[in-house]
Amino acid sequence: METDLLLKLSAVLHVIGVVIWIGGVAFVTVVLFPMIHALDDPMEKALLFQRVEHRFAKIARLMIVIVGVTGLYNLYGKGLYLLLPTREGWWLDLMIGVFTAYALLIFGLEKALFKKIFKDIKNLNADQIFFRMTLFHWVVLALSLLAVAGGVIGTY
Repeated sequence: METDLLLKLSAVLHVIGVVIWIGGVAFVTVVLFPMIHALDDPMEKALLFQRVEHRFAKIARLMIVIVGVTGLYNLYGKGLYLLLPTREGWWLDLMIGVFTAYALLIFGLEKALFKKIFKDIKNLNADQIFFRMTLFHWVVLALSLLAVAGGVIGTY
C-alpha cells in the first residue's frame, strides 16, 4: 500500500514538473519571442530575453531534476523499463530521448550549441539571432509536445 501511494505521488510530481517545464518552453516560444521580434531596439531585445531566460533557466533546471528523479522511480516502480526494448515502449524511448536532450542542453550543451549556431555573430544582426533562437525553440517545443502526446497515448 505504501509503495502504491509513493508511485501515485511520484506520478503527480512528474506531471506537475513536465507541465511547468514544457509550459515554460511554450511561453518563451509562443509569447516571449513574438514580443522580442516586435521590438526595434536590439539592446532592448537582448535585455528582455536575458531577464526572462535567466529566471526561467533556474526553474527549468529544478523541473528537469524533479522529472528525471520521478521518471526513473516510475520507470522501475511500475516495471515500465521492461517495455523499453519493445515496440510498445516507443513512447518511453521518446520521452527519455527528449528528457536527455533537454538535460544535456540545460546543464551545459546549450552554450556549445549556441556557439556553433552563432559562430559568425559579428555578421549577424539581432533579428537574425532571435530568428534562429525562435526556430530552435519551435523545434524543441514540437519534440516536447510529441513526447507528452506519446506519454498520454502510451499510458492508455
